[in-house]
Amino acid sequence: MIGLWQRLWSRFWLRGLQFSGRYGRLDTLYRMRDPWQLDGSLEQRRFMVTNRIIKARYGRANRLLELGCGEGMQSLHLREICHELTGLDVSPRAIARARERLPGARFLAGPGEQLALLLPGERFDLVIACEVLYYAADPALLLSQLQSASDQLLVTVFAPLAGLLDGPGWEALEPITAGKLLWHCRVWRAPGVTLR
Repeated sequence: MIGLWQRLWSRFWLRGLQFSGRYGRLDTLYRMRDPWQLDGSLEQRRFMVTNRIIKARYGRANRLLELGCGEGMQSLHLREICHELTGLDVSPRAIARARERLPGARFLAGPGEQLALLLPGERFDLVIACEVLYYAADPALLLSQLQSASDQLLVTVFAPLAGLLDGPGWEALEPITAGKLLWHCRVWRAPGVTLR
């Protein structure tokens, strides 16, 4: 019964949020724990496959930034493949839970569009943005902020975003699947950057 109630609550609060930048509504979702059901087996599989992709392409990252870290569910996996993990999410409620879950990582509340203000001058070996671009009012602006913080990005989305994840530097990888779900996986490298 809780699963049904949780899905209905999430659908209500997500209505009209795609490409809106209305991040306060996302924070409202975190009145309940794990509103995205990321502790479920399908999402846990996505996290494990994402880690395998990162290890195969980049090795162990020194500094990794996770955009849209939420309560730190994927962060638990990511800490295994990096030395220093920073998570950023628009929800202060989610960030508080992420800090409890992984006290050794750094978590900040704020929008990715303000990355330069939140983490001035900081550079990361890799930035990941899994299932979050849909909520930005301007996904292209958000991507440019992420690209200014790292020479390498990994992005997963349910459906490719109209040319934003194609073009110079972008590469499509094998989709990540779990059950009937399919996530498109794209990586970006700045010009001149080579893989290990």
